[in-house]
Amino acid sequence: MISDNTTTWQKVTVIIAVLAVVAPFSARYAWNVVFPANYLLYEATFTTKTNNTQTASVIIRNAGGAVQKNVTVYLPSKATNPKFTTIEISSPQSPGIEYLVDSEPKIPLVKYTEETGAKIPVGNIEPGNGVRVTLAEASKGDDLQTNSLSLSDVRVDSSAAPAIKADGIRYPSFADDIHSIFLSASPYFLAFILLILTAGTVAGFIFSMLFDTPHKQMARLWRQMDTLQEKIDKDRRYE
Repeated sequence: MISDNTTTWQKVTVIIAVLAVVAPFSARYAWNVVFPANYLLYEATFTTKTNNTQTASVIIRNAGGAVQKNVTVYLPSKATNPKFTTIEISSPQSPGIEYLVDSEPKIPLVKYTEETGAKIPVGNIEPGNGVRVTLAEASKGDDLQTNSLSLSDVRVDSSAAPAIKADGIRYPSFADDIHSIFLSASPYFLAFILLILTAGTVAGFIFSMLFDTPHKQMARLWRQMDTLQEKIDKDRRYE
């Protein structure tokens, strides 16, 4: 016959074994959700028009924990007219700096043109750094521009993962991956938890002030002592 103590220790052993297997995988999964290794964001700016020039930029940011290699920008053929468009690719910079540094596009986009559009190599981006790809389209003499510069359909990816379109480069815009959902929902979860804690604290304070009189507190304490004494007497009988 197996004693209660033996059964209890068997249950404890099984629980510890399960936790030893499940806990590391769960912790790693949670860590990857909160701090993903591959998390590439990009933002396509609006087109700015002057008398003879249109400019727009694609700002790419490595928001993950791993180096993003072979980052590439893909422009569809309808995005701009390569014949009249030049580009500039900035060096990787700290977040926010890519908005401030002036750009002077000088490289002809024809250099990167393919049948379906343009394929612009950006290179590698370290974690926390960003790169800005600036395009400028201008009319030349009597030639007419067949396209108007637009980056609404631009696509960005790396050798590890496709980039997610972001709103203001810091937060994803309607992305459906787990980390993006976590970023979008975490402020609401935090607010909900704070609300529950605040409501519980206020309710407990009101209860203690209005309903939990010293007499009730003493009666509850004696009841707990009686319950504890009964448990002690019961354990002694089986020793």
